[in-house]
Amino acid sequence: MTQKIAIIHGIFILDGDFEPCSFDVLIDNGRIAAVGSELQIPSDAKIIDAKGMIVMPGGVDPHVHLHYPQGSEQIFSADDWRSGSVAAAMGGTTTILDFIEPKNETLLEAMKKRNDEAKAGSIIDYSFHMSIIDTNQQTLDDIPKVVAEGITSFKIYTAYDGIRLNYGQLPSAFGSVARAGGLSIVHSEDHATIMQKIKECKDKGYWNCIHHPHCHPSEGEIFSNKRLIEAALFVAKTIHPNRIMHLHIVHVTTSEGAQLIRNARDGNIVSESNKEITQTEEKEQDQNKIKLDITGEVCTHHIVLSDECYKGIYIEEQIQGDEKEKKTLKEIAHPSAFILSPPLRSPHEIDMLLQEVERQDSGLPFLTSDHCAFTHLQRMGQRRHPEIAVDEKGKRVSGIEEHAPWWTEERLKKEIEQFEKQSIEQKQNSSSLQIPTDHPTYPDILIDKHTNLPKSSLPSIPPPFYMMPGGGSGIEPRISLAYNLLVVERGWTLRRFVDFVSTAAAKRYGLYPRKGTLKVGSDADVLIFDPNARLILSKDNSFMVSDQHPYEGRCVIGVPNVVIVKGMILRDKIGGPCLSFEPRGELLRRQPFHS
Repeated sequence: MTQKIAIIHGIFILDGDFEPCSFDVLIDNGRIAAVGSELQIPSDAKIIDAKGMIVMPGGVDPHVHLHYPQGSEQIFSADDWRSGSVAAAMGGTTTILDFIEPKNETLLEAMKKRNDEAKAGSIIDYSFHMSIIDTNQQTLDDIPKVVAEGITSFKIYTAYDGIRLNYGQLPSAFGSVARAGGLSIVHSEDHATIMQKIKECKDKGYWNCIHHPHCHPSEGEIFSNKRLIEAALFVAKTIHPNRIMHLHIVHVTTSEGAQLIRNARDGNIVSESNKEITQTEEKEQDQNKIKLDITGEVCTHHIVLSDECYKGIYIEEQIQGDEKEKKTLKEIAHPSAFILSPPLRSPHEIDMLLQEVERQDSGLPFLTSDHCAFTHLQRMGQRRHPEIAVDEKGKRVSGIEEHAPWWTEERLKKEIEQFEKQSIEQKQNSSSLQIPTDHPTYPDILIDKHTNLPKSSLPSIPPPFYMMPGGGSGIEPRISLAYNLLVVERGWTLRRFVDFVSTAAAKRYGLYPRKGTLKVGSDADVLIFDPNARLILSKDNSFMVSDQHPYEGRCVIGVPNVVIVKGMILRDKIGGPCLSFEPRGELLRRQPFHS
């Protein structure tokens, strides 16, 4: 049940031009009832003394994938709506946006099915982005109907067969979304570049995770950014004058991509097909610049982790020998934990990206987790569903029993045969080709106790990196990692930090001021954050179910203390348990985007 709560003596963060101050907050009936310095606190209110703590709106993470069936193998992401929403809340995030991906059904049918899943499991409020994986007439006709149901953002992929649109389909999709009052959000990578790079790896016998970044290069992402911005500009010229082309690019990993967003927003993008113009035409263009309502986002892993992770993460460990102690390296994060797209970039690229994030006129106003976790067994091809689940009481239990791993000895032989066939073809043109010498030095494959197969039927070598399910864990530590990097290490103000992890995303997706702020009347989603507490991140103290934690062993300064969701205390101390697993989350229906 919700109750009256008074939070006193905290460092209160209110968005806008207000500086952090020592205000008190009164919560009643699941909403913010009052904010001020000398509040009359009801006698029946529970008092929380937040002295020395930051009192801020709960985080808003608009990019997560819970219970998400990925690829042709339908490998489900490890966290479902219960475990994923619990992990989010325990990390201070109180609102999430997930995705709907229609499968041989109308958009509205897919929406109902996905909402039923979320409603049955989520302990926090949620909304959706609808994926557009085709531009047939039925899909385009359904877009206004989806907007009328309160889902106003539409996901488009420019990569991955089965879900992508080609560049020629973008104007049709963008135009339909814009006319309906929606926002187009795009996973921007160039499909042809990815496929060509994967072919190069296959030709050379490259199998290991360390080659993953090679197949998703920065230039492919930038090329795709340019093409989709050009398509958006075309649509902006042709749609109804009372409509605006709203565009958002997810998980931007390059500074050049961020610059393209800024330039398009400010009207400084010139079409590739119209570069040569006269001075007179240039003046006319300047007077009639087309400005897009365009933003981008960055993911936690793209500013915290680098491509060094594809070697694995190790710690030094001492072992007591017969005569003396010996030092050895212990792997604490397997390279497969970092198979995600776009991939982790180099330290130099990360530094350049952070400079773009920190600009006052940045086109990257908020941080997302892109949480799409998998277990080690799933990455290694032994399971389609995670072997771990969380029951209605929050207890960890065994996952669905499975009898058919997606990676088998037969599949391994088939893949090697393809390598050998390509080897023969390539050797005719290259005398230096080596195939396939780059088999992984992974530890032995774990045998799933829920897979009723003899060990001999499982492959001796894991799947190649390009076959593994892609995505990382991050829904829980997002806010702590951001505080540690941006406030502690880089000196950000508290106000900008809160905007980055909560307010800006709420505004972009039409959730503000219900979410992302502590104004009177807003939902009482409150995070009381200890700016001095330290925590070593680990799968052993995480609410995320995956046994792969990409931030394993990393110490952060800044930890959630108390988490309140719509007036209910879900966590009452650092390291405390989740106090309620009741699925109280509601679908947040949003208004169409304004012209």
